[in-house]
Amino acid sequence: MSATVGVGGYEASVSSNGTSFGSVNFIWGAGSASGFYSRLVAAGSTFYAFVPVLTSQFVPSAVEYLSSSDGVTWCCNPPQSLAQFTPPSNQSPNGTIYYAPLLQAQGYLNGLWTVVFQIDNGGFNNAYICTSSRGCGLVNAAADDEFLVGTSVSGDGGYWVNYYAYSSLNNRQLPLITQAVYFPSGQGPIGRTIDSGIDPSDWQPTAGACPSTCYSAGDFNNIASNTSLVASTPDVSEDVFGDPVLYQNFLQDPQAPATPGTFTPNFIPYPMGADLLPIGRPLPLNAQGEQVLPPESAGVSPFNRHGKTKR
Repeated sequence: MSATVGVGGYEASVSSNGTSFGSVNFIWGAGSASGFYSRLVAAGSTFYAFVPVLTSQFVPSAVEYLSSSDGVTWCCNPPQSLAQFTPPSNQSPNGTIYYAPLLQAQGYLNGLWTVVFQIDNGGFNNAYICTSSRGCGLVNAAADDEFLVGTSVSGDGGYWVNYYAYSSLNNRQLPLITQAVYFPSGQGPIGRTIDSGIDPSDWQPTAGACPSTCYSAGDFNNIASNTSLVASTPDVSEDVFGDPVLYQNFLQDPQAPATPGTFTPNFIPYPMGADLLPIGRPLPLNAQGEQVLPPESAGVSPFNRHGKTKR
């Protein structure tokens, strides 16, 4: 089966062979600033649509989900909440790096699913995961920005998360690193630093992702895994000529404690649907007494990004 999520709302069309599709079925309508950047996965015989609720400045402030066994009838209206939170930053405070605060999700044949996104945790972008069997929580709570997140379900019933981060805590100083965190079934998470010394100025500058031009490694940083407990995670670095290139890193878990670069993530669990606003950075008030986002938290409308036009 296959299904699609429509722009500004939710629509599905189901196929049994991947080539011919039935009629489009309207699932649930969304507000003008919601529904964009949704992700849809198949887990076993069920579809799950994961939906970011966007602020008027086009950054997420909540994530919800719907499910369907046939792509026609969906539960529920309104969708079920995964979390609500203070919006993460869209770019680095100095405006040079695009953080891509978009959610990523994956499902597996065994019926498990995972979705990961960024939330504001004390003024820093931290990766947050929700899964079908382990609940939700901060992947590795830290005074560091974790961004361009990805996730996967492995055949052993475990989950993976990957992200970019700064190489030191509290100061957002370059270079960047990439890290992967593995959640074995029934065990605590294991983390590993995969690549280091990444200089984002080696990336291509991009217009349309930030309010001003910034460096971007892309919109999604998807990790993949298989039944042999092996995972692959990409990152953008530079080659010997100084040009940006895509590297693919391969991992196998569980990692031995003495493996170089291995660490124990600071995982903090929260109930599914939790209100995470108290852990976010307090937002300033404007003259009308309304909370306002700092400049780096302002996103760009999907209609105006990458040359796209409104449908």
